[in-house]
Amino acid sequence: MAEIESIAEFPFEFYGQLFTIVLGNDRKLYAPIPLMCAALHVQPTGQIQRIQRDPVLVDAMRLVKFEHYPYGDQGELRSREVQALRLDRLPYFLGGIDISRISNDETKEAVIRFKLEFADRAWAAFRSELLPPDMLAELDTALSPDQQAYYGMMDRATEIRRDLLAHEGLLKGHEDRIEKIEKDIDTLKARLVSVVTLNKSQMRQAQKMISLVAKLLEKKGVSASFANVHGRVKDFFDVPSYTLIAESDFSKLRRFLAQQYNANTPPGTPLPTIFEDPDQRSLF
Repeated sequence: MAEIESIAEFPFEFYGQLFTIVLGNDRKLYAPIPLMCAALHVQPTGQIQRIQRDPVLVDAMRLVKFEHYPYGDQGELRSREVQALRLDRLPYFLGGIDISRISNDETKEAVIRFKLEFADRAWAAFRSELLPPDMLAELDTALSPDQQAYYGMMDRATEIRRDLLAHEGLLKGHEDRIEKIEKDIDTLKARLVSVVTLNKSQMRQAQKMISLVAKLLEKKGVSASFANVHGRVKDFFDVPSYTLIAESDFSKLRRFLAQQYNANTPPGTPLPTIFEDPDQRSLF
């Protein structure tokens, strides 16, 4: 089954031949590789293999369903699925064609002209990323005013493209963080719906136990001791707040805080009675 379905089809002239390109359901334009190769007088099998070896091109090759694809010598149009190349990669594809494989002399000359122009435009597009500004300024002194204006415009376009890529990277980072936050919220909602959390009596008891442990840590010089204990509790129960601990886990919370208290007192120190008070479950 085709990877890309056709939304619309448009006529497209390529090296003297007219055929159809497809607007896919991904909102990209695709040109059929076999017909492009026929216009260039090269074998499609070899070009498809070249595309598959090139990471820049293979990512833009898709199996596309064309509703009006020429069939047979009479040019009858039928529905057909063929390998197609995304149109924005077409200049790069043409720039990499081995002209020795083109059998038609007229087409070969046209492709050579294209490759020369492609090379010139590639230099204009990327020269500011390859050379420092002072060296570019020196090169530009030998150019005509029109050429200087052209290269200046291309340098600015490169700067805009670089800024755009940087913004896209930042946006992707923000999207990833938002997605993580949304997942955390969904997890929290699920917990709130399915879990009965600590009741008021349990929370009061928990606060007193946390306070006792925090005061011990404070005496030992631990900064932000209350936040420290809260952090340990949250990490142990994997919750954003101790108030979201399940009511049924209160005994586990009490044992955990008792262990924290014992770990910070001399051996044999008796536990305060708050650690031994009975569990106050809610009636509902």
